[in-house]
Amino acid sequence: MQEFSGPVETTARTRLGFLLAARLLLAGISLAVAVTMDRMDGGHGNPAIWGVYCTIVAAFVATIISARMVQSTRDAARFAT
Repeated sequence: MQEFSGPVETTARTRLGFLLAARLLLAGISLAVAVTMDRMDGGHGNPAIWGVYCTIVAAFVATIISARMVQSTRDAARFAT
């Protein structure tokens, strides 16, 4: 596998890293909001909240998979567009 290390490549990887960090932050905030709303419900055990939790877990998993793809991408500038 050939590695590229030009200035465009470095900039693209940096931007993709910021994008992935923003996705993780958004998923974390969503989890905090979901837990807060669940706690405000009075602990009645609303089964609808599990759909929200599953969606947030899917966001975390998708971000982790994206991060793995960025690490193995040969042309990050092309991948970012």
